[in-house]
Amino acid sequence: MLSHLEGKNGLLRKYLLGKRQDFSARAVIVPDPLLRIDQCGIPFEMLLSWLKPLILNRLVQEKGLSKVDARNVIERALRGDPYAFETVKECLEHTVADQNLLVLINRQPSLHRYSLLAFKPQIRMDHVVGIPPMVCNGFNADFDGDTVAVYLPVTQKSQKEAQKMLSTNHLFSGANGKLNLSLGQDYALGSYLKANTLVTQKGMGKEFLENKHLPDRLGSLLGTIDDVGDQVKSLKLFQDDALTAATTGIASFSFF
Repeated sequence: MLSHLEGKNGLLRKYLLGKRQDFSARAVIVPDPLLRIDQCGIPFEMLLSWLKPLILNRLVQEKGLSKVDARNVIERALRGDPYAFETVKECLEHTVADQNLLVLINRQPSLHRYSLLAFKPQIRMDHVVGIPPMVCNGFNADFDGDTVAVYLPVTQKSQKEAQKMLSTNHLFSGANGKLNLSLGQDYALGSYLKANTLVTQKGMGKEFLENKHLPDRLGSLLGTIDDVGDQVKSLKLFQDDALTAATTGIASFSFF
């Protein structure tokens, strides 16, 4: 009897204290440097499951389909039919844009207000949630399998409240006034790996700040080039090389 009551899968925690929440999901986070700091990447199937009634209505009104045909188009899109997929994706993008929808992302443990932020959803074609690397500081997140909860506010009042929770409205910490955005983790690690200096993982952050090898190398690289445009191109090539080196070394690196 006791075994049926105790633990996460017991009667109390699983069925009485825990429940599934509508318009919510959970997924692993990955870095997406192409996103603005007020955007996040949401899987196509996840977003469609939340907005399915609105998509059905748009297919009926704008595409002239019957309700049965509209439902069949969505089912074919989920099975991978190219034409149906493009039709549904177009309706989904227009619905999100027309209603200016926001989603909430929460990473537990929720230590402060910046653990729950609002973002503008962008469709992804995989099954993970993409976030800009610069907002990791507030979530205290990294990219080693961390998961987040995603919620869709469904009422106008909740969407209006979510506007106040946009990441762009919380650029500075209310506790100490410091910038909440951070360029740590991937950028620092990838650049330092490119410098070919062997350091321990524990001392990497300190070494990157104190060692002048990388700035001197960049200075010598750009100092031999007179044209500003060529300097920018050379710096971009250096970043691409850093990405290759970091990827080869099995490191996550999110240079643009």
